[in-house]
Amino acid sequence: MKSIFTHSLKLFTFILISILSTFTTVAQTAYVCNNCSSSDVTIKSVELLSTTPNPAYNAVSNPNVDKYLPLSASCSEGTLVQGYLKITIDQNAGTRYGLWVEGDIYVDGSATPSSSFSECDNRQFQKNGVDKFYVDNNTIMWTCGTTLALKKIFIGWGNSSGQNACNNICGIGPHCSKPDANFSFVVITPLSVNFGYTSSCPSGKTAQKIDFNALDPINGTSGGVQPYSYSWKIFKTSDLVTPIATLSGVTPSYDFSQAVAGPGEYKVTLTVVDSNSPATTASFSKTITVASCCISPTLTSQPTNQTKCSGENATFTVASSGGFPSPTIQWQVSINNGGAWTDLAGQSNTSLTLNSVSTSMNNYWYRAILTSGTCTPTISSVAKLFVNP
Repeated sequence: MKSIFTHSLKLFTFILISILSTFTTVAQTAYVCNNCSSSDVTIKSVELLSTTPNPAYNAVSNPNVDKYLPLSASCSEGTLVQGYLKITIDQNAGTRYGLWVEGDIYVDGSATPSSSFSECDNRQFQKNGVDKFYVDNNTIMWTCGTTLALKKIFIGWGNSSGQNACNNICGIGPHCSKPDANFSFVVITPLSVNFGYTSSCPSGKTAQKIDFNALDPINGTSGGVQPYSYSWKIFKTSDLVTPIATLSGVTPSYDFSQAVAGPGEYKVTLTVVDSNSPATTASFSKTITVASCCISPTLTSQPTNQTKCSGENATFTVASSGGFPSPTIQWQVSINNGGAWTDLAGQSNTSLTLNSVSTSMNNYWYRAILTSGTCTPTISSVAKLFVNP
């Protein structure tokens, strides 16, 4: 499970985005005040880049490379990363004059936005299929392992040089596009690999079964470009070279009661390959502890009533088969017809022998309690002692 520390980082990220994002006085104004009916310009993707300028970029001579250098392809969960948004647009009409873009930023599917951004680019956008728009007056501090998404995205443009979108925010419509307010654009961020797991003790098993989840809602893989492919390896901590099992898929399971496994500590490594081009590969490992499971014993022989004369010995016997771990035995006595039971100190064998019984023990009840690990105890039948003078 993710630690309290990680959840605190998420809250910290929420606050940092709110503080570090540069709010303009017209944030989210255009979405509200414009009626849009065009799809000349649409958003293809949104990606988080670094804040480091790309020395190869030149708006005139080399505009096709990104304006800012990319972030590392993968990152460790909880790492704070500073970046700018790159919005890739698809333009299928003639030259457009200025682009106004605004939106709300959400972290990990929260119900309310952590911040809003708005920015306008005054340049002319030629009809060339794809272009890039950089939101670089809004610095985002992102926590690796969280999901960034944009909602209430508005993108507007001017159809002539005299109608530059940056000059009249509420006069852009109908030359604009705004998807439904609940539609989310997931921001492409560095790949962060993690996984969650749950354990159980299936009936008849001597060790736990572990169910893994690479997309666990609390501890899960995020970032990069989905869909992902998954490869899992399970190692004994005493041998980190040869895995005892190799699994695949997003939610595989492994039964540790198999002969090659058993209770103990294991290192589990998940390797994820995303669908980016080129693909990003990242791995994450954690140590898990697999506990023993219990199997209740089956009673094959029950203790029987004994009738003795005073001074004789009486013996009660119980027998069982199976049980994991090997069952312990505790004999008990009741002197009030089963109203209360008391452990007999030191009586932990399959046979209970009472030496030189007396008439004061007449109608005492006896039983055996067999316990395998954490299983519910198995209780034998009651056997009664009758003592004649």
